[in-house]
Amino acid sequence: MGIAKRNNRLFCLFCLAATLWGCIKDDLDGCGQEYRFTVRAYDADNTEVTTPVQEILLYMFDDNLRFIREIETTVGAQVSVNVPRSESIHVVGWGNLRGGNQTRPPLTAGDHKDTGLVCLNALTYAASAYASPDDLFLGDVTISAQDMRESILLPIYRKVSSMAVRVTGLKAYAGFSDNDYHIRVRETRSAIDFYGQFCGEGALYQPAGEFRTQNGKETYQVPAFRLLPQNSGVSIDIYHGGTLVYTASTQGSGSPIAVQEGRHTEVSVDFTGSISITVSISPWGGSQGGIEF
Repeated sequence: MGIAKRNNRLFCLFCLAATLWGCIKDDLDGCGQEYRFTVRAYDADNTEVTTPVQEILLYMFDDNLRFIREIETTVGAQVSVNVPRSESIHVVGWGNLRGGNQTRPPLTAGDHKDTGLVCLNALTYAASAYASPDDLFLGDVTISAQDMRESILLPIYRKVSSMAVRVTGLKAYAGFSDNDYHIRVRETRSAIDFYGQFCGEGALYQPAGEFRTQNGKETYQVPAFRLLPQNSGVSIDIYHGGTLVYTASTQGSGSPIAVQEGRHTEVSVDFTGSISITVSISPWGGSQGGIEF
């Protein structure tokens, strides 16, 4: 009996998917209620943005959150979908998902939304280090069977953070005059589910940096890189070669080094005199003190 019910359910899902595909492809009349979805992208301050979002993938789910199909679109474009009037529809929109720094296990018809996952790619040279995510955006909307609107706005919001790091007086503090230094930032989660929750194992990042001389002062600078948010704070490990030199995990006030969703965090570690750590958080694309974004 259970197998029969499951097979019937899958059959219905495939029929619904076929119906939707026919309506989208052929723009047929009489397929049900037609909805026109328009995706708009916003930053953390609800300011609309356009240029950072290269492509949009819409994931369609039925009223039981079972996957129907995927549709590609762009910001500002309208996508028409016909849905049987007795069906609700749930749409999840992802921006910049095809950038290459993350993977998404494929969904097949009938998969539950709970199985949707976007995972950062592990770097081959360090199993615990992960690639910096692309500029990911995410949003969703649910349309009930009774909703008679024809035009639906689907807002998507930036899901990643950015960070830049400056270290002053590093060579004198560490006692090595060469340039063999790097940092590791740990740890955030390594995945995002289709509800926008961060999950997966702990991830660390090893962004590239270099020594620069400004106004006669040499500093080690790591330009802005993307990472997943972690409001509870991250730690910055500073290495010379394979030797840990210092770990920065709180600023002078004792507050954690937080990385907030859709915002830029800038960290300055100063080893000249007494050690000081300062943190500033600014809107996306912001830069303090000349660390380029």
